Amino acid sequence: MADAEKSGTSLPSQRSASVSVRGRRWTIAIIALLIALWCLAMWYRVEIRAYWWARQLAGSSNPQDIHYYLLCLASTKESAFGPAKGLVRNTDPRVRRLGVAALDNCRGQDAERTLLDLLNDPDDEVADAAAISLTDPRRGTAIALIPDLQKIIARGGKAARHAIVALQRIPGEQTEMILVDVLSQAREPDLLGQLADSLGMIGSRAAVPRLIALLDDTRSLESMLYSERSAARALAGARGQFAAKGINAESVTVARARTVAEAALRSLTMIAGGTAPRTASGPADTRPAGALREQWETWWESRKPAQPGR
Repeated sequence: MADAEKSGTSLPSQRSASVSVRGRRWTIAIIALLIALWCLAMWYRVEIRAYWWARQLAGSSNPQDIHYYLLCLASTKESAFGPAKGLVRNTDPRVRRLGVAALDNCRGQDAERTLLDLLNDPDDEVADAAAISLTDPRRGTAIALIPDLQKIIARGGKAARHAIVALQRIPGEQTEMILVDVLSQAREPDLLGQLADSLGMIGSRAAVPRLIALLDDTRSLESMLYSERSAARALAGARGQFAAKGINAESVTVARARTVAEAALRSLTMIAGGTAPRTASGPADTRPAGALREQWETWWESRKPAQPGR
């Protein structure tokens, strides 16, 4: 024994004890790591579930499943923002539309900025959904977003048309007059067409003089108007009912405005209602130049509000 101690060698019992100590240390370390991971998972459990539900949502095509996963994401409140932002970056427009639906329940500037960026989405359905979400009364920030929408409109292009849709959905004289003012300055045919469409949908009598002036604008429209897209969505949802009643759903289509003048005429007809000139509601290109405008000018002179002191 003395010789062994002097030579520095360990007896089998000593080596076993050393291995046992090291083994216990590793066991304790692994247990501590597992506890830490469990605590981390518990801390981020809502976020983890949100990402899982978003993944399930992206792969769902059944309406009931989609509704279920959207409700699950809504229950996570602000934790749904990260997963929803991932969905709106997807290359599939269908998934991006679901991402906008998930953003409906997200509040804060980050969510609003994401929705503002989506007004320029190449898919009109995604951009329309973003405009609707931005102006959802539950969000309560629509009025505060007006300056941002005005900046987007000033830049023109596709995003501007969807920003107009968003403004159209904010009630009040302020937004109406903003749209009327933009109508007097805009030059792009598709922008003018959407302005006319939106002002007609809100029944703006303040826009009537400028809409009448647009009856001479025969430039073509390249994109569908918001009212036309809304009608097309409603029609697509009702095709099953048509079939059940023996109606050929393919024979029912949405009438499109082909020119700026036709968009203006449609809006004037909506604003005028039953008082519209009977001979002035047909296609804008079936009359001599200026004739349609003159009919509406006569109508407006007989109905425009009286000026003070007159």
